[in-house]
Amino acid sequence: KEGKRTFYQALPDRMFSSGEALRIAKEQKISKSSAYHCLGELCSKYNLLRRVRNGVYVKILPKQDDSAE
Repeated sequence: KEGKRTFYQALPDRMFSSGEALRIAKEQKISKSSAYHCLGELCSKYNLLRRVRNGVYVKILPKQDDSAE
């Protein structure tokens, strides 16, 4: 789904709070409940985010392949 991809790409590549994610969602006209649902799916279904603690998330960035050099 394009909305989830756009939302995910707009999230910071560092640790961020759910409040920051909600601000980004609001800018993209995504409701609060949809944003929380999307955060949950990005963690559990797609394994693209990791919940560090309550209300704090970090992107799971792909590992760099050093053998390509």
